[in-house]
Amino acid sequence: VASFWLGILGARQNTDILLADTSFALVEDITRHSIPLNDYLSRNYINKVQSTKLSQDRRLDLDMIMRRNNGSLGDFRAAQRILALDPAGKNFRMYSARDFTPTLVNQDNLILIGARKSNPWVDLFAGNLNFLAEYDIDRSVDYIRNLAPAAGEQATYAPPQAPSTGGHCVVAYLPNAQQPGKVLIIAGTDSAATEGGGDFLTSEDQLSRFQKMLHVTTLPYFEVVLKTSNLNGTPIDAKVVAYRTYPAQR
Repeated sequence: VASFWLGILGARQNTDILLADTSFALVEDITRHSIPLNDYLSRNYINKVQSTKLSQDRRLDLDMIMRRNNGSLGDFRAAQRILALDPAGKNFRMYSARDFTPTLVNQDNLILIGARKSNPWVDLFAGNLNFLAEYDIDRSVDYIRNLAPAAGEQATYAPPQAPSTGGHCVVAYLPNAQQPGKVLIIAGTDSAATEGGGDFLTSEDQLSRFQKMLHVTTLPYFEVVLKTSNLNGTPIDAKVVAYRTYPAQR
């Protein structure tokens, strides 16, 4: 854990933790449309939503939701585990996705918690990812899409049918193409799976197992899909089911 996080906490720049905007995700659920980052930042999506062919009552409901800035318990717990790595709070700054600004993308290390549905800042780095946490609007299902499945891998990873006690999470550790910083993305198919991704990054046992799996002494840039299990919403284990590694110059 110390070796991995030194590459982030040892940097000169600050590290910004961006918590997901679950109110925004609920708007997408109700309208059945994915809203891009540009519209999210400009707040254009508010006018677009209110101009859609929805009943007056539904538009009032959406207006109430959009005025809220709700979060996810699993996201908060993942952030809590990461913040504990720096008790003095010298290196970390925490933001809601709604309050973050593009200027900081070019200055700081970034930790994005949540899939792009609730944290649209993930859009900035989606072009560098093989594993994407996505949402099937027609089936109302969160899943992981594998753009280029290797031998033995699945094209999609979706949670089993209820009453399931597990999910999947993408954890991606990448260079920031905008500047010499680092980017971490933790995106689960549900709140507990996202929390499980936070556990993975702060667990001596889990990071050591992954490092041994790769036969390396220092973890490179990587993407990993975790199959998580939980008990009453609390993660108890995370198993690596697919991964990619990348050279430092990527």
